Amino acid sequence: MKYFNWTFSALPHSTWFVGEPRSVDGEVVDAWNFKKCERYATRQGGVVSAVKVQGSSAGCFFGAFDIPFVSEGVKGLLGGFEQDIQFIPVGINGVEYFILNVLAEVECVDEDVSLFSKWEGGSLIRPDKAGQYKYFEKLIVDAERAKGFNIFRLAGWRVALIVSEEFKSCIEKVGQGDTIFIPVWK
Repeated sequence: MKYFNWTFSALPHSTWFVGEPRSVDGEVVDAWNFKKCERYATRQGGVVSAVKVQGSSAGCFFGAFDIPFVSEGVKGLLGGFEQDIQFIPVGINGVEYFILNVLAEVECVDEDVSLFSKWEGGSLIRPDKAGQYKYFEKLIVDAERAKGFNIFRLAGWRVALIVSEEFKSCIEKVGQGDTIFIPVWK
């Protein structure tokens, strides 16, 4: 199976950029909640987010802290993947969108062919991350260990959002906005 790192494009954007989510009372929602790979308990009254950089809306886009957002239409297309994701309603400019909260975390980096660095023990900067991935120059996923997952985050490096070719096809049906898919298979 083919896998892709789904991320935002570094090219100039035509779609809007959405800021960090907040409660309806204005309290910031910790964005790291959406990288923990666990269900998020929706706040009473819901979650809202504001457009920080103007542009056109899109069916899917990334906001602050690389949080993926999808429209109602895209949510309908992704219904078959609900075992791996949670749709969290969020109001943006008075329209309901959804934060795509990824629940699956898979240990599947092919370290024999990937080029990466890990945090070292005793680091003064991030001692809490010792042994975890620090960055990748080249990321390759072991498809056998990822088998059965269509969207997930990497164990030890939850920054990356990995999707299967099937998931990618669903996003491409509605247009991927300013997002891109970087191949991560052998």
